[in-house]
Amino acid sequence: MINKIFLTSLLLLSFSISFAQKEMVKPLDNKEMTIEQKKELKKNTNQTIDFFQNLLKLDKKQLSIFSGSIHNYVNDIQTARIKSDSKKKLNAYVMRFTERRDKVIKDLLGEKKFSHFKQNLMFFDRMTLKQKFDPQPVLDAVDYFNSTLKLDPTQKRAFLSAFSRYMDSVSMSRQRAKSTGKPIKGFDKTISSFAERRDVMIQNAISSKQYKKYLQLINNFDSKTFKKIK
Repeated sequence: MINKIFLTSLLLLSFSISFAQKEMVKPLDNKEMTIEQKKELKKNTNQTIDFFQNLLKLDKKQLSIFSGSIHNYVNDIQTARIKSDSKKKLNAYVMRFTERRDKVIKDLLGEKKFSHFKQNLMFFDRMTLKQKFDPQPVLDAVDYFNSTLKLDPTQKRAFLSAFSRYMDSVSMSRQRAKSTGKPIKGFDKTISSFAERRDVMIQNAISSKQYKKYLQLINNFDSKTFKKIK
């Protein structure tokens, strides 16, 4: 069990380093946001708050504090992005503002709900709060395997983390292809490598019997969208 936890932690660290490199934020080329960008940011922020309100079942008082924390975070990030003249300075600001936001939300929600918040925060871009991919297929897949494999809470969290990180990688690869206007060479091979890392994380979180059944069932999901196809 200790070896499984150790290997899973290493894989999570590998994923995190990879994402940190890909998500390294940079200062705005145009220091002033356009009206459309401001509207989009406001829309993303409100959608993020609505998502977590439904997910975490926040009461009115919790929603008010949670909403204020998210709005403060977004405003701080955009101010820092305008003021910063280097990636290093901006990312230092982002880390500081993230810690400040997380402290408020952790004190508000408690350890269990805060952990749920952090896991699902992966669905959103940390600068703009835009959804990076549709979270519903991931959540549906977690529920499906939770029901089919009779997962305990720790195993369920491992599935959510592995599936979210997998789709985050797929989404980033797709976005890079769109930004360049060229298809990514060996995209299917790239997805296969993401799937291998995902599956090792799953393997180290469940029993061999559960994993054997998982391998049979995972083929029922589309590798690019994670929607159930069978």
